[in-house]
Amino acid sequence: MELIIDKLKPLKKLELFMESKSLLELGENCWMEPNVIYSFNYTNTYQRLHNLVRTEYLHGSHGENQNIVLGISDLDDDTLKKIKAFGFTKYHQKLFKDTDYLFLDIYKKKIKQHNLKIEYFEKDFGDSDPTAKKLARQNLMDVDSKLNLNVQVWGHSLDVSDKDYIIDLFSLNDDMDRNVRVIIFYFDKQAKFSLLNNLLAILGKDKVEQWMKNKWLEFKPNPEVKFEVDSNLEEAS
Repeated sequence: MELIIDKLKPLKKLELFMESKSLLELGENCWMEPNVIYSFNYTNTYQRLHNLVRTEYLHGSHGENQNIVLGISDLDDDTLKKIKAFGFTKYHQKLFKDTDYLFLDIYKKKIKQHNLKIEYFEKDFGDSDPTAKKLARQNLMDVDSKLNLNVQVWGHSLDVSDKDYIIDLFSLNDDMDRNVRVIIFYFDKQAKFSLLNNLLAILGKDKVEQWMKNKWLEFKPNPEVKFEVDSNLEEAS
């Protein structure tokens, strides 16, 4: 069945549109094309419809050499720890099945490198021109510190079973504003209520309030999905 599905070609092109009323954003009904997709699904549906975007399967993928990850976030019961039931946890399965468990590591490394630069700067700059030192430090803090990362979460429940990913993401602005911005898309008001509940349970009130007050975190309705029929396919039919 999988071999047959992979050979099927889509009749319609997938397009995403976002309503925009701000002059600072892209135009209305603009195409939003991500640089990379971190997928928690196991199927390659999006890649088959729109294969120009690199996709990382954080919980593995289906197929002949499937490495699907299913389980809980951690063992909280001492009895389960004693019998070494770690095979039921997601982190055990990710390590065992060699899935892409290095989520956001590149950005965490950049933060460490930047903090080292600050440390070396304060120690080794010497007695040079104070104005030059001030400008250099300003550049280090205001420009070099930025990750400039825009994350859009769509179709994820933000459940506690994936709390490690969520904590990693919302730790990137911990020491300073590194220009990490997160948009969480929701289906309806009830969905937004549940997503916010889950986020509060994982991160706590103070962090969620900090991110929302600073506009680092926003909740928005799901983008509209449209399918445009390829004219060549229409002529062939």
